[in-house]
Amino acid sequence: MRIFINNIRYMYWFIFIVKGILLLKTQVIKVMRRYYTSLGNNLLIPVLGLLLHTAPYEAKAEGSKNLTPATAPRTAANTANDYVGYLQQNDTNQDNTRGFLNAGSPADERLYVHVEPGETVYYGVHRMDYTQTHNSLRIQLLYQPSGGAITVVKTNRLDPIAGTTRNSLLAAGPGVINTPQEASVGPDYNGATTGGYKPLSYTNTMGSAQEFWFEFVEVNTSDVPTNKVRTAYDIWDVTVRADTGEKTGRLYSQSWGFTAGAGDARLANSFSLYPLIPNPNYKGTYFIKRVDYAGMQPWGVLLTANSYGVDNTSGTYKDWRKSRSGSFRTAEYKLFVNDPDPAIYPTTIRPGAPTISTSCRPDNKGAIFTLRVDQAGFGTIFIDGNNNKTYEATTDRLLEGLTQIGNNTFDWDGSSDTKAAMPSGNISITYSSGVGPVNFPIYDAESNTNGIIIREVRPGNTGNVDYAFWDDALLTNFPAPQQNPYGINSAAGAHKWANDIGDNRTVNTYAVGLIARNQSNNITYNNGSCLVIAPIVLPVELTSFTATAQKQQVALRWGTASEKNSAQFVVERSLDGRLFEAVGQVAAQGNTTSAHSYSFLDPISDQVGSVYYRLRQLDLDQTAHFSLVVAVQLSATAGTLYPNPATNEVALRFAVPLPSGAEYVLLNAAGQVVQRGQAAGGTELRISVAGLPGNSLYLLRVGNHTYRFSK
Repeated sequence: MRIFINNIRYMYWFIFIVKGILLLKTQVIKVMRRYYTSLGNNLLIPVLGLLLHTAPYEAKAEGSKNLTPATAPRTAANTANDYVGYLQQNDTNQDNTRGFLNAGSPADERLYVHVEPGETVYYGVHRMDYTQTHNSLRIQLLYQPSGGAITVVKTNRLDPIAGTTRNSLLAAGPGVINTPQEASVGPDYNGATTGGYKPLSYTNTMGSAQEFWFEFVEVNTSDVPTNKVRTAYDIWDVTVRADTGEKTGRLYSQSWGFTAGAGDARLANSFSLYPLIPNPNYKGTYFIKRVDYAGMQPWGVLLTANSYGVDNTSGTYKDWRKSRSGSFRTAEYKLFVNDPDPAIYPTTIRPGAPTISTSCRPDNKGAIFTLRVDQAGFGTIFIDGNNNKTYEATTDRLLEGLTQIGNNTFDWDGSSDTKAAMPSGNISITYSSGVGPVNFPIYDAESNTNGIIIREVRPGNTGNVDYAFWDDALLTNFPAPQQNPYGINSAAGAHKWANDIGDNRTVNTYAVGLIARNQSNNITYNNGSCLVIAPIVLPVELTSFTATAQKQQVALRWGTASEKNSAQFVVERSLDGRLFEAVGQVAAQGNTTSAHSYSFLDPISDQVGSVYYRLRQLDLDQTAHFSLVVAVQLSATAGTLYPNPATNEVALRFAVPLPSGAEYVLLNAAGQVVQRGQAAGGTELRISVAGLPGNSLYLLRVGNHTYRFSK
């Protein structure tokens, strides 16, 4: 027993000592972090690494590593097709690159990187031997504050290796990536990343997030710009790092200039970009796609994405999206190298499946289709007259138009798109609701025998091949089908062309941020009579659904016009619009043709920001049906301020913990901001006011609440 007790006593002492060591190490780290932050992150990180005895940081990269990841020697024979596709500026056909990477280029032709406060961007390039003689390369990093002038924050000159062919290759040094292997490892940001390249770098010390951009200019040894020459960069990297690690999804352009380097070369198998598609129904949230351009054969190509198509200067949206000869200004949406950082570009709410019903026209021909949707966007009814899933104007009819939330009608008079009466027989109907229009105009890609593939990223089923549509009716000699409003979602690619017929043409493929689609197949249609489709009957007909913030709770109200076999309503809440959880339930009326109103109070006192709600209506047999999603904005709870007057600091005490990251702003009596910051979270917020002038009044704003104090 004594031995056992002694062992226990030693064990307690051992645990006590270990805890003490861990606590001491934590405090040392905090002190060192405060101290070394003033000296820069490059010093802080290796010191912390030594203290914690952690494994070396696994460097990553954002750039050519993503699009053309090969690390083997670059040879003419590239059967793996894993390295072709190079950044290009100043193509001999200027429309292929426009102002991409050049000094003074328009905002939609720049190469940007998003950098948050305190983060550092590391970057480097490898200039390839490509047709023309070069000079030194000046790389500048710039930004433009809101309402301010364009400012250069970093300038470096990279000189060529003397005596190399056409002075193409750059001499080793910071900012020069020597091999694909170095790009694969990423920047040697701390001097201890084995195999990485030596980067140029810049830390954002401006106190707010910035969109920096790069300018590449050829200069002589006196730093004077020389004539623009066609230039290609086969290896390039832009990496953003915070104290917590690398931040991907920050590098983008609205106009990417690329080359395959030769007429018969194809873009690499992994060559993809990620468009950022806004959802007009939920401001500040986005659909993300991945667009695969693998196998395209361009001497030089301009890749963009937008909401309208090719030319929106005249006509309607049907005209705008048509492929055309020549070059057009098509830049609008941001195209990223990776999935855009969700912390900055949040995922939008996925639309639900549309429902459809029919009614008869006054002349008893065709039908009036009613498409019901839960997000405003774009609706189509494709009537396939010969049931072959291919659009043919003489036998088919395409009804399309903009949609609003709720019911949208499409009138079909029983004819095809050439106004010929649709013959009796079996037909199929495909109806779709799309939200977030997106077009992918491609200028001057001579051939594209693999087509392009559009994939869902978020929201949706990641990797799912999405529907691609096109209208090439204005182009001669383009392959059939020249018009495809039905859509193709093949992993083998869509919208293909060959034999250099894409030369000096803007070929457009269009899609939507997310499409909800359904079909009615093999319907018997009698020419001259009304087409009737059995409607999708919803057990409960909701007439309204609202959410309203009331102090520290949310009031939910909804109404129904009728109910059938309805058991109950389950109220579900989400903090991100995607993952919902039940927070309560309300009994339903069962069966009724009368209108009824319902309400529910959600006491959500500990949440700040956007909160989303939906109803899950359950039938008597437990079949579930979901309502539209509604959102409400909640502000921080009021706190108690003390002391007042203040001397060295002022504090706010909250009954409910303030969330980490909540912003506060301190203003003087003139309304000028004298201090701002973010709360660490918890029930108390303390702010130093020792450096503020005395005998003054101040206002402290936290969320939607304002507090007054004097000093």
